[in-house]
Amino acid sequence: MSSDLVAISTNQVQEQNAVVDDCDLKLPQNEEEGSSFALRLVETLARKGWCVIETFLNKEELQEAVDDCYNLNGWALPKKEFEAAYLGRKNTSKYAFLDANARLVQKELATQADDQVHFQNAVPEGLKGPAALLHSVSAAIEPYVPSRLGFTLWGCSRVTARLPLSSKSEESSYRPFSLSQSNYEDGKVLGHIDFLENRKLCVMLLLDDHGTELILEPFDPRFCEGAQMILPTNRLVVFRQDVFAYTYRACGSGAALQVQLVTQSHVPNTRDLRVVTVPSQLMNDHQVMVRSMACHYPGNCESQSGYWAVSTVSCDGLVPVPVTRWDAAQYYSAEEKEGFTYAIHGGFCNDDDVI
Repeated sequence: MSSDLVAISTNQVQEQNAVVDDCDLKLPQNEEEGSSFALRLVETLARKGWCVIETFLNKEELQEAVDDCYNLNGWALPKKEFEAAYLGRKNTSKYAFLDANARLVQKELATQADDQVHFQNAVPEGLKGPAALLHSVSAAIEPYVPSRLGFTLWGCSRVTARLPLSSKSEESSYRPFSLSQSNYEDGKVLGHIDFLENRKLCVMLLLDDHGTELILEPFDPRFCEGAQMILPTNRLVVFRQDVFAYTYRACGSGAALQVQLVTQSHVPNTRDLRVVTVPSQLMNDHQVMVRSMACHYPGNCESQSGYWAVSTVSCDGLVPVPVTRWDAAQYYSAEEKEGFTYAIHGGFCNDDDVI
């Protein structure tokens, strides 16, 4: 697996005259510093869940990238039910795919689920460098992720350009229909659940210099703190999507590029001894009788003994709403505001049991 980083010329570093007080790391200026940079990045993610990196694209390169973003075609929005997972909560931006090769992966992920056939733009000249930067940083950290973060990266989304929506009418024109029964039958819902279970990291490069607000809200505040930051241009942000939900609020042109990194989907083990193969044909005058008892109840009750244990201690099995079902924080109000729910717990079986 390649861990090469994009080399930055000395001229570009001098021209930028960047301030790094608000950054955790600086992008390395040569390939020799790449390994130590990648290791520090992953260790920062392990410590607090997010990392802000200063890059050294000069003003001319940034302006060309912003202009090329505005000349892209195929802008779209996900289904409203899926939007927060891909574009963040309270989203006010549209997206378009770039047809860029993902250097990190065995497979590219294309899970923005809607009713459209997505258009992929040939990468304009001004976006080639920024897109390569996303992929090179992603590839550089891949070898260090298993030992520091406890998972193995397998794939990434296509490079996604983001621009603010200009109006409500533009949003309506891009918004696909809401979920329907056909989306369960054609696999879009299962594909979205698969993405929720396997998403791990988001890598976002900010191209515009009008101040972008990024809010990270932990799914479980007991284990980590959230963050709210105003980010200028020329910043690359990496954060853990398995730990945080996020809100992205762009000012000005709000141009940005992002990719999302995922682990491999669960593949059933066909050699599992618990899997029984029933013969398609039986011999004449022979019958097969199968007796079993299966228990799947909330509270991790997945066996006869578990069912008895839950019953004897009067356990209700209520847990916070899993994020793989829906983002309960968007609909919850502790003050019981009108239009919101005051319940944030429920009886849920494990996703593996449901699917």
